[in-house]
Amino acid sequence: MNKLDSIVIPGKAGNIEAVMKQTATGYDVNWVVICHPHPLMGGDLRNPIVRAIGDHLFEKNISTLAINFRGVGLSAGSYDNGMGELEDALSAIDYLKTSQGINHYKIGIAGYSFGAQIALKTTLYANIVAFLVGLTKFDTEMYRSIKPSIELSLVIGEHDNRFDSETFDCISSKLSTKPEINVIRDTDHFFSGKEHLVGSFASNFFINSFRRRNNL
Repeated sequence: MNKLDSIVIPGKAGNIEAVMKQTATGYDVNWVVICHPHPLMGGDLRNPIVRAIGDHLFEKNISTLAINFRGVGLSAGSYDNGMGELEDALSAIDYLKTSQGINHYKIGIAGYSFGAQIALKTTLYANIVAFLVGLTKFDTEMYRSIKPSIELSLVIGEHDNRFDSETFDCISSKLSTKPEINVIRDTDHFFSGKEHLVGSFASNFFINSFRRRNNL
């Protein structure tokens, strides 16, 4: 069964607009929540990187839920400097757990730029794997709370000067499993013309991660 639906899901600021790409129904479906770039810079769930990740995952039989953060598109509320957007992402995870009956071993999260920051922060509250694209500078104190068991994958552009490698190294040092890091050559923070590579890295990471977690 292939299904593509525009839906609204409940959030703390009101309804959250989302696009669901569901490969099948049932409790055994693997899911990935996808978070878009900065809302104040035109980011939404139609972003090319967001769509590339969703398309590649769907092709590999992984269902996706791409959300518009509060104040974007049909989502209620207004920009909240990352705090409310974290609530939105956690609401999307909760939605999958309650409406689809999915446990945390079958849920992952992906994010691009600002969305990568949000995706990373969700791992403080949910036991899920995270795929981070073009991760920008984030709270340097976050590494103090990171769970050692969290599994991360990072994709950065060779010429991306927005990535804070020192802070990410602090997080890496706390993890039991070293993060997977992929550098895409001849591109910067925007990955123009390289979206398919980002999507391919995403599908490979989640296929392998879900296989390991589902065998636990």
